Amino acid sequence: MTAPCSPSIQSNSLICGTNSSSLSWMPVIDATGYIVNATATRGHTVSCSVSSATCTLTDLLCGETYKATVTARGNQCDSAPGSSTSITTAPCSPAIISKQYICGTNTAVISWTDPLGQLDFLAQVAGEGYVDRCQTTNTSCAFHSLPCGLDFSVTVQAQGAQCNSSESVSETLETVPCAPENVSATLVCFNHSALVSWVGSPSAVGYNVTATGQDGHTHHCRTNTTSCQLPDIHCGEIYGITVTPYSESCVGNPSAAYSFKAGLCPPSNVTVSLACKDSIVSWSHVTGAEMYIATATADDGHTHTCSSNYSSSCNFTDLHCGETYAVTVETMDRGCRSEPSSAVELRTALCPATNLTGQVSCDTSTLTLTWDQSPVPGTTYTLQTERIGGIFPQSVHTTPNTSHTMTNLLCGQRYAFHISAQDGTCRSSYSPPLEISTAPCQPTDFTARVDCGTNKGNFSWAESSGAGSYTVEVTGKHGHVTSCSSNDTSCTVKLHCGRSYSATLMASSESCNSTKHADIQFDSAPCKPENTTVEQNCSSNIMTVKWSQSSKIQNYTVKATSASGVNSTCGSTESSCSFLNLSCGQLYTFTVMGHTNVCMSEMSTPMEKHTAPCPPTNVSAIMNCTTHKALVSWSTAAAATAYSIQANSINGYSSSCSGMGTSCNLNSLVCGQEYFVVVEAMNTGCPGPASAPAMLTTAPCLPTDVEVEVDCNSDGAAVVSWNATYGAANFSLTAIVSGSLETLCTTQQNSCNVTDLSCGETYNLSLTASNKQCSLTAPTHANLTTRLCPPQRVAVDLQCGSHTAVLSWEDRSAVELYIARAVKASGGESLASL
Repeated sequence: MTAPCSPSIQSNSLICGTNSSSLSWMPVIDATGYIVNATATRGHTVSCSVSSATCTLTDLLCGETYKATVTARGNQCDSAPGSSTSITTAPCSPAIISKQYICGTNTAVISWTDPLGQLDFLAQVAGEGYVDRCQTTNTSCAFHSLPCGLDFSVTVQAQGAQCNSSESVSETLETVPCAPENVSATLVCFNHSALVSWVGSPSAVGYNVTATGQDGHTHHCRTNTTSCQLPDIHCGEIYGITVTPYSESCVGNPSAAYSFKAGLCPPSNVTVSLACKDSIVSWSHVTGAEMYIATATADDGHTHTCSSNYSSSCNFTDLHCGETYAVTVETMDRGCRSEPSSAVELRTALCPATNLTGQVSCDTSTLTLTWDQSPVPGTTYTLQTERIGGIFPQSVHTTPNTSHTMTNLLCGQRYAFHISAQDGTCRSSYSPPLEISTAPCQPTDFTARVDCGTNKGNFSWAESSGAGSYTVEVTGKHGHVTSCSSNDTSCTVKLHCGRSYSATLMASSESCNSTKHADIQFDSAPCKPENTTVEQNCSSNIMTVKWSQSSKIQNYTVKATSASGVNSTCGSTESSCSFLNLSCGQLYTFTVMGHTNVCMSEMSTPMEKHTAPCPPTNVSAIMNCTTHKALVSWSTAAAATAYSIQANSINGYSSSCSGMGTSCNLNSLVCGQEYFVVVEAMNTGCPGPASAPAMLTTAPCLPTDVEVEVDCNSDGAAVVSWNATYGAANFSLTAIVSGSLETLCTTQQNSCNVTDLSCGETYNLSLTASNKQCSLTAPTHANLTTRLCPPQRVAVDLQCGSHTAVLSWEDRSAVELYIARAVKASGGESLASL
């Protein structure tokens, strides 16, 4: 197969801004792909390999002309390159090489490089809404009448046949600063300067401020802010003020001139007129002045001022006496004072005499006044005297001396004294008043009243003429000393309770005391009883209340109130009191109160105490014959918390028990005794009176030594005896006979004859002792055995040959020996055999 035919490029177009060109051609038969090669005139090559009939060459250099051909690729061979086509790329970006700004004409001249491939250039300046362009085939361009105060961005672009270059790197350009606006100036009072301010220019780095006076003289200040202070401006001058901005490279246009009037000059022709009281200062009128202020400065630096809005004079009304002043006047304009005028001298009148003092002789009612001598020779003094609150007119005494004595002054009076000094021209003002009081009069109607609730002594008296204060001194007989002072006609002291006191009163002024009022005597309120205790005599039910006695001048009343509201009282002058007849079994509240003829003390802290319980009633004692104990019972006693039971016999035996209920068992009772049983109710360990006694009989004592004596000569008879015992009214002797209990005998004695007993029997005896409470039975440990019964079934076998008779009988147990006896019928002879 032959190689494919050579393709021919039909079109090519630059892709602006990408350094690329798009090419296309007609497809050829048997082509498997295409290779595009492009070579610049200066040797730079690019290529692309594709399978279709279009291709984009990239990375083309600016300002170059490329020759491009296409080669078709076959399976075995490639075609020859097709006919070539030219590709001219976009021109390269120019570079700004210079920029020049002409300040006077607001003109900018820009120059740049000449890159390859350009046809012409487009230059541009832009900034804050302003744009200007210049199109040229040259490599420089001028921009005229640029606005002031802007920062411009300057760029240049090369233009080609199909595409333009990218813009050059931006350069900045600053125009001349604009003239400042809204210029104003204010007067600065403290240094008589003008503070100029304005709205600044954006591109200005600083400002020159110039103030030009009407006579042509100028003042300057320089600043990088929007205000500046012009110093040392002339008073009364009118200035034209301009502000000129400047940047790093240019001086801007000045602002419109602002007219400013400097502060007024001080008045001239200042004069003062001498007067004994007030001094007048006057001056020449200053046109435009809002106010005038006159200042008098003394040698020690203190000052006085007066002012005037309309006139050319004012009065000094408060100048110090005996001083030399320098007087100046200032004008006031827009709130600022002018420089002071030239000073004029002013001398004031003499001062009053100083250090006016007085000394009262309280005992002689004499007053001596003294004062300091004036340094001015020939000075005389006028002393003015006034009785305060009196109806008499003022008195005046003139003397060249520095003292004066007054005699025969009344008590309780107050005087006011003034002193003035006079030389040949003026008399000084009077000194401030010196007030002095004579000795106050002795107080009257002095009384004491004790406040029972607070134990305070309240003292009162009639007002004493001339007294400024009063002092009451209080002394107790026990040594307590206190006092109170008052500017009124009463005062109060705290007293010790239950004491006798005396009090005296004295009136005082600032310099003297009155004579003392005669002592008055009184008693304080009684003391509240403390440490109250209640002692109880349980057996007598006497309640004794005791307390700490701190006073001998008071009596005491003790009150006992039962829970049911019944009251009892007792009185005492000592520290105890006894209640003899309080109800038993009651809870009483005891309080103690001290009292005098005038007051009662606080009630003591209440104390509660139960009286002894009442005697229990319905006491009974029941004997338990089985347990040998006695149950004692009774009715509840009021206020009882426990009970104690005591049983005593006439033989000296006793038994006791206790409990909190209404019954109790007596143990360890002795048999055969009569006991008297009493019950005592107790409250917190205090036993009340004993109850009426109840009788208790104990079980009888059982005999211990029982003896049995059998009558062997008689069938069924025996005597049983025992020792004497206590408490038994009857005795019964019993035994078991034929399986049943039989009473053998009953007696009130200590022995018993038993009859009708069966022969040959043994009786186990039991003895029963009884009284009205109990019947006790116990075995005696003594047996009663009766005489043996005669043998039964007796038979005689007579043996004739031997003259013998053989007797036989029924054998009995427990027989130790049988005796057989034969008795002749005719009597008189018997035979016995064992």
